[in-house]
Amino acid sequence: MGLQNQKISSGQVKWLIVGFLLGGTILTDPGSNAGHIGWLAIIIGLIYGFLISIIFLELSKRFPNQSPIQYNQKLFGVYLGYLVSLGQILIALSVTVVIVKDFLIFYTIVLPETPQTAFAIPMVLILSYTALKGVEAFSRSAHVLVPVSIVMIYFVTSLAVPLLDYYKILPLTIDSPRLFWRTTLSIISFPFSEMVVFLMILPMVADRNKLKHKYLSGLLLGTLTLLIVSIRNIAVFGNGIATMMFPSISLARCISLGDILTRFEIFVGLSFNLLGFVATCVSFYAMVSSTAELLKLDSYKVVILPSAFLIFVFAMQTPSNLEFISWFDAYIWPYITLLFGLFFPLIGLIRSKILDLGS
Repeated sequence: MGLQNQKISSGQVKWLIVGFLLGGTILTDPGSNAGHIGWLAIIIGLIYGFLISIIFLELSKRFPNQSPIQYNQKLFGVYLGYLVSLGQILIALSVTVVIVKDFLIFYTIVLPETPQTAFAIPMVLILSYTALKGVEAFSRSAHVLVPVSIVMIYFVTSLAVPLLDYYKILPLTIDSPRLFWRTTLSIISFPFSEMVVFLMILPMVADRNKLKHKYLSGLLLGTLTLLIVSIRNIAVFGNGIATMMFPSISLARCISLGDILTRFEIFVGLSFNLLGFVATCVSFYAMVSSTAELLKLDSYKVVILPSAFLIFVFAMQTPSNLEFISWFDAYIWPYITLLFGLFFPLIGLIRSKILDLGS
């Protein structure tokens, strides 16, 4: 099928992971719903992220030249393996749709007079073209785009230092345990459980001896950056962060250097665009390559345009109502991602060791 003919380096995987972790979270700040204690939810998410990453890396080590579409059927049988593969493709589809929808909401705020269709069509065309060029192309791009985005994030953070009031992080108590654990579960779901899409990327890594170190360092860098952004936002807005759609944008608008230099939100917006591009490239490529393999097609390229059309339709039809999205993220989606992103990979790894499957 030629899906494994493309090769990327473990260093490129590192930057893909950082871009994936930050691409869908840098604007919305997933811990914001927990108010001033949201940073703690991110730390718990990091611990979970390390545990689940060990599972992914072990699976990739046991099946180094196989995609999850191939070894799922060995581990769970034909029918259940097909269902597990379908669930993991669903996660890749959802990640792509959610980030594209975030783009549309962001552009609508910036240019309210412009219809969302004018943004959605170019976005899915760019995604299609990038997927057509293959994983090597956007992996090389990520090696440049993600570090540039990280520099812009820390630049804005350094400018925000005079605005920080660390007393707003206090007290270190959980006012609403139910809300806190719901927020934590949401963070565990997105972005950490959704990192299962990397199972579809890891077979293409050439220098596998460095993979574990690069993978975990990317996870650490991405999560620590998200943690710093969260603490920064809380130190400026306190519990008020829970009512904000894009806290990082609101914070950047508060920065002023001598009433002369303002509008620093352009750096936040640009970093979101670059990181969001990388994250959607990863999820969309994982989706189309796995779909082609599941359908036993000769090339993944034949499913690119139909998949892009699907992304377009879902992104346009998904409600912009944040209350509905928050409800779905809190009560439905976490359990789907835990099932296909944690439970089945963990059971598969255990079965592979018991039955001595793989290398």
